[in-house]
Amino acid sequence: MIRLGIFFGGQSREREISFASGRTVYDNVDRSLFTPIPIFIDSLGNFILLHWSNIYKGTTRDFYPPAEKIDNSFKKWQLYIESLDGLSSKKQQTYIEPIGKKLHPHELRDHLDVAFIALHGSYGEDGTLQSLLDWYQIPYTGSGIFHSSFAIDKIVQRELTQEYGFLSIPALTISSDTWESGERKQIQKQMISTLGLPFVIKSPKQGSSIGVYIVKDDLFSSFEKAVNDAFFRKSIEKETWLSASSENRKLQIIDLISIKSGLGIPIKLLVNGKIYHHPRDIQNAIEDHFKNSNQPCEVQANDSPTEIIVEKYTEGKEFSCLVLQTESGQPVACLPTEIIKYGTVFDYKSKYLAGKSRKQTPIQLPDENIRKIQSECIAFFKKFRFDTYLRIDGFFTQKEEVYLIDPNTISGMLPASFFFHQAAEIGLAPTQLLSYIVLISLKARQSDCKNVFHTHSLYQKLKNYLTQKTLREVDKIKVAVVFGGISSERHISVESGRNIYQKLSTSKKYAPVPVFFTQKENQFYFFQIPIALLFKDNADDIFQLIEKYEQPGNEQPIIQETIQKGVVITDYFYKAAPPKLRQLFIEELKQEIQFVFIALHGRPGEDGQLQELLQTYQIPFNGSDAASCQLSIQKNLTNQILKKNGFCVPQHWVLAKQDWLSEKQKCIEKIESEFSYPLIAKPTDDGCSSAVQYIENEQKLKAYMEVLFRNKPLLEYSKELTLLGVSASEEFPLKNEVMIESYVRRGKAKRMLEITCGLVTKLENGKVKYQVFLPSEVIAQKGILSLEEKFLAGIGENITPAQFSADKRKNKMYLKEVQSQIQKAAQLLNIKGYARIDAFVKIYEPEVKVIFIEVNALPGMTPATCIFHQAALSGYTPYQLIAHIIEEGLRR
Repeated sequence: MIRLGIFFGGQSREREISFASGRTVYDNVDRSLFTPIPIFIDSLGNFILLHWSNIYKGTTRDFYPPAEKIDNSFKKWQLYIESLDGLSSKKQQTYIEPIGKKLHPHELRDHLDVAFIALHGSYGEDGTLQSLLDWYQIPYTGSGIFHSSFAIDKIVQRELTQEYGFLSIPALTISSDTWESGERKQIQKQMISTLGLPFVIKSPKQGSSIGVYIVKDDLFSSFEKAVNDAFFRKSIEKETWLSASSENRKLQIIDLISIKSGLGIPIKLLVNGKIYHHPRDIQNAIEDHFKNSNQPCEVQANDSPTEIIVEKYTEGKEFSCLVLQTESGQPVACLPTEIIKYGTVFDYKSKYLAGKSRKQTPIQLPDENIRKIQSECIAFFKKFRFDTYLRIDGFFTQKEEVYLIDPNTISGMLPASFFFHQAAEIGLAPTQLLSYIVLISLKARQSDCKNVFHTHSLYQKLKNYLTQKTLREVDKIKVAVVFGGISSERHISVESGRNIYQKLSTSKKYAPVPVFFTQKENQFYFFQIPIALLFKDNADDIFQLIEKYEQPGNEQPIIQETIQKGVVITDYFYKAAPPKLRQLFIEELKQEIQFVFIALHGRPGEDGQLQELLQTYQIPFNGSDAASCQLSIQKNLTNQILKKNGFCVPQHWVLAKQDWLSEKQKCIEKIESEFSYPLIAKPTDDGCSSAVQYIENEQKLKAYMEVLFRNKPLLEYSKELTLLGVSASEEFPLKNEVMIESYVRRGKAKRMLEITCGLVTKLENGKVKYQVFLPSEVIAQKGILSLEEKFLAGIGENITPAQFSADKRKNKMYLKEVQSQIQKAAQLLNIKGYARIDAFVKIYEPEVKVIFIEVNALPGMTPATCIFHQAALSGYTPYQLIAHIIEEGLRR
């Protein structure tokens, strides 16, 4: 076995994407070839041999700095370790000890044979880490020092690509000195006269679409804001600040220090030149500034760039193309992906949140133009002598010109990233791609003449392993992983299903079969899909391609051509062609499959319909039976049963669409007579925060009802969507009823927490036994938990386990009571297999009150979902949790 050290986290703004990338690599490396070793790099530059349970937290903030070392009043600040200013090495060690073991660079070789680099941005993608690993003679994946430092610097890239004869988008630069001392309106005029409008402003060494802005008009305010944003500078107006409530000021600070869209930590106040690390200190400094001045408070990130790029806006199709090197040294270009944006910019949210953009592979162009893109990417790879792999972003214009704008030596490695998405098109599953990347990187490190004999030995060992692996035949239990559906949660379902598939793919016991599920005219349809479809961006893309695949003769020649060129790579993993798309009838499922893992959310799938069908055909499946699912999907009915049996639930009322349409004013009067603002409005039968809204006034309430009960296309409700803070490109379900719920307030309680708590069951001697996990405290920044906080990498924050009291004895007592109530509720609702229950907990000392919000009989199983954090604290790896759920389903 080869010890594979996976390096992730880091010091850049992209650390949360890196953390998610590292988790994906850790989960998907082939356990029969590698022993994965998680090496977390914190934002102070420490190497930490991380305890595996922390890998399954949602963000790095969820475990570091450890929650028990942070005052409760600061938890909503989303602190990073650098917020704790003045940490000595000894003090840093006290923060590291609860999560793992600090390693000095010279100790790395004692723990790993090869480094898999999953870092992004500065200190990881720029040659810094590569230099250190070279110094300690540790082979690593990806490009070497020169290519890393070249690829991260967009200014250097432009100069060299032009010099080597590649097309380059017209651009200018602005230095921070020029911006500070120059005539800004004159700078704007120069940009407009030279580049025209619109133009793009970007930071030169950022990835993950951070620091990219488009200026569309000639308003100076638009230009100034975009330039300041690219320099990671913000201007806070006195009137805006003083008119905000205390809570809203805190939210402004949270937005200000966000590493996704804000400045990060530490921050410099330009008015006094001082640097601040803790958000509380930043807030106090801004308050002090406005006591003495009417001028805006100017703040700037400590790592602000010294120069930014202003680039002509390019009309055309935006693409990304993965190039893989073969063992003979020849590059193979995968099918380029077209990025179809729902907004103007392919930003952080569009890039990483399912359903917010589309990745069309191959790009929608004639085959000869796709070949042109591939050819240009290969020429770029060869001209600059890249090795291993490279992801190149670019534009294809209406004049059929190819502009290559951003080579990435380390691609994002989230489950549906371009990296896996395009490799799947030539037949490589993530586990196989990762094995190949390690193999070809070991070959490249030999060429670098670094520790050649040791590296060659590792290379030969892995090559032999791979050859032997393809010859082995193993009997496995076939598990159909069913995902997709037609609900507003279908894109999250794809994320869940893909994650289950990937976890089972590394198993010696189970053989996962990806099955896309859909419904037409009350008929269920199951499709076994090839790996290429599994890694499409969302459910709609998969469904459209299934329809296309069903029509013979529609496949583009370029697809088979590219697959054939990739055979030299895929031959390592397949001695026969992988399965193709086919419809599966329920009788075939019965004959071919030993177990169905339902990874669906919403209706149908989570509502008992599919469970009822599987029960009829005696096909084992995960989770609760049909009757229990039929109950838990209906929030109103679940609440009634819980309330009737002595459990606490929020005050609620269900409003039907027909009543709203016939008597709108009467409905509003009833709501306002029984509830006070703010209140919560939500569909009665959807999860994943779909259309859940925090309603502060009558105007917003009316807007919500109009959109939810609409009888016209969604785009015709622009005014209402603006009021609700919903983009017209976002999906908003159409429903026949809505549940109005009182907003839970702390009241006289000493403390109140929002929690989510997973559980599993085990059948022993014919009786169902419950294991309730340690709950997570959910930190919702703006009243209710948003879709982004639930599923967008690096945004949400969950503290696991939830801290009910600083007093250990009291905390244990409160925890026991909360778990007891959750177990009793699960028993009442006849939950089986596993579930997730959401609730508020009010601490009155010594009493505890649990207010149940929602019961999820088929909780989301995306990579960073809370149930995996919680299961890890009970000793289950994600694979072991999934295996337990399958075993329980088979046992029943």
